[in-house]
Amino acid sequence: MEKAELDARIAMLGQMHTAMQYAVRDVDLTDEEAMKINTIYPAWGDGVAYAVGAVVNHNNNLYRCAQAHTSQADWTPDAAASLWSPISIAEDGTEMWTQPSGAHDAYAAGAVVLHGGKRWVSDIDGNVWEPGLHGWTEQPA
Repeated sequence: MEKAELDARIAMLGQMHTAMQYAVRDVDLTDEEAMKINTIYPAWGDGVAYAVGAVVNHNNNLYRCAQAHTSQADWTPDAAASLWSPISIAEDGTEMWTQPSGAHDAYAAGAVVLHGGKRWVSDIDGNVWEPGLHGWTEQPA
């Protein structure tokens, strides 16, 4: 393959990736579906205005914006829990439990999570407790 043809293919792939990023913003995917195509989501960037619900890829992990803000270098998704909620899904499609940082990412009644190798159902709205301590019922295997 000639260099010009290779360059043209690389450019086309870059354009396709950009088009997919635009398209994914208009599609309401489940977290499980989003995790399967996480590289399509735009990379987190410094100095970007993010709206609540925006999903970004940071260090090959997905995060959902919990509070509208303009990003700063030290507010990366993995460092600013009040601004970003990680999206983590087990292989069976169940959400992995992560410690909520506040009301914005607390679990609703009926939410199902995996924690400690067990499946748990939240008994209460606004649940910030760790499964097994309070507010959760273990589901039988």
